[in-house]
Amino acid sequence: MKIKTKLQFSAILSISITVVISLVLFWASREVSESIQRSTAVYQIVKNVSELNLKLNEFLLYHKEQTEAQWQQKYESLSKLLAELSVKSSEEQESLAEVRKNHKQARLLFEKLIVGNREQRHDKNEIIGFLDLEEKVVGQLSTESQTMVRHSTRLLELSHSKVIQAQRMASALVVVFTAIVTIVLAIILIMIGKVVVGPITKLKDATGVIASGHLGHKVDITSNDEIGELASAFNDMTDKLKDSYTALQDAFNQISHKLRETRKLLENKDQNA
Repeated sequence: MKIKTKLQFSAILSISITVVISLVLFWASREVSESIQRSTAVYQIVKNVSELNLKLNEFLLYHKEQTEAQWQQKYESLSKLLAELSVKSSEEQESLAEVRKNHKQARLLFEKLIVGNREQRHDKNEIIGFLDLEEKVVGQLSTESQTMVRHSTRLLELSHSKVIQAQRMASALVVVFTAIVTIVLAIILIMIGKVVVGPITKLKDATGVIASGHLGHKVDITSNDEIGELASAFNDMTDKLKDSYTALQDAFNQISHKLRETRKLLENKDQNA
């Protein structure tokens, strides 16, 4: 495999891991955001339930039409919040179902109370009967209100737990994928060092050895990439340089031999003269 191909593969792998990590972290951040939004909605429900109970107590004390209208307004606002809220876990769904059930029951009891207050009574027995009925309805209404508060508070507690769980999951994913990226980058750097830097260092050292006169030195690189081709060319160059040096040495020796022979002939000629 060519070095270019290896580097391209490393780049594609790094980009793929980065994309996967980004998608996972985006999903985790969205989970945290949705959990916070649900928690905020549940908090508004708990707040409206408390305000609804305050208006109920005020109405039971003073029986004012203004307080009745305010209770009706708070009830409609709470109905809208309960209709819009969507939860995931079975515990949250169960608590939300109970709140909705208590909420509807409270409306029926409150309307019964209003109708009873508007009816005309002409004798003592009717008044006593109404007071007994009112006491019973108020007791039921109080029970439904308390139950609604309890379940809405439980829903808020579960929602807060989901927020904490989502935040912990996001933090864990950040740590895990940061470690994965670090390991992958380390592997890529080691691979690049092994594929490119190491062989090039060997070639550099071999050049120094050749320059010092050791023409028989060979570079031990057998990879099937550009570095391997360069090492093979380097070894070929070394062989040719060695052959050239040997041929040059032979020619020099021959010339030296001829010079010695010529000098010897000249010396003999002078002696004979």
